[in-house]
Amino acid sequence: MYRFSLVALLVVSITLVLTGCKDATLGPEVIGGIEGVVLDDETEEGVQNVEITTSPASDVVVTDAEGRFVFSEIEAGDYNLRARKSGYGTRSVSVRVRENRTSPVTLFLEEEDEDANERNLTAEVTNFINRTDNNGATSVRVEYRVRNTGNGTVPEYEVTFRIEASEGGDRLHQIQGEMLREEQSDVGDFVVELDGADALEVQVDELWFEE
Repeated sequence: MYRFSLVALLVVSITLVLTGCKDATLGPEVIGGIEGVVLDDETEEGVQNVEITTSPASDVVVTDAEGRFVFSEIEAGDYNLRARKSGYGTRSVSVRVRENRTSPVTLFLEEEDEDANERNLTAEVTNFINRTDNNGATSVRVEYRVRNTGNGTVPEYEVTFRIEASEGGDRLHQIQGEMLREEQSDVGDFVVELDGADALEVQVDELWFEE
């Protein structure tokens, strides 16, 4: 009888200890909040309808007419806020949410340049040299440069050169290229047979590229 009671008492004691540990581990949820405003970088006026998201993820909120937003009752911890709106560049900021506190945040958005994604390409003749071989056949060696002066990569391009010859009329020659990155140049040369004539002038006749 005494032995059974001792075993039962040990079981009850262990159960109480485990229950107490479980309750202590879970504990109450620690929450706080974020209160912020999104301003135009140039005018410093509030920007309306900006989508604000967090990482780790919580709710998605949108700024009001004054550019203000609120995240209420979110779990305390470190967050990364991201503000996005069409016509503006995306802006991110880090914020720490503390227990029973509201963390203030101010984000400035810059309007996107309308020409930010504009592609542009230039082509030029850098030099040309008339040549005559041992058999008297003539040709011209043309050196050129094509340069990406815009924003973003140019996927494909074509350049047509016009060669003004002393005899037989003008000659046309076309080159093709692809994947020319920002500020990158394609420097090259080509040779055109002139059948006894000389090149008087060489120039870019037409330039096409995929936008």
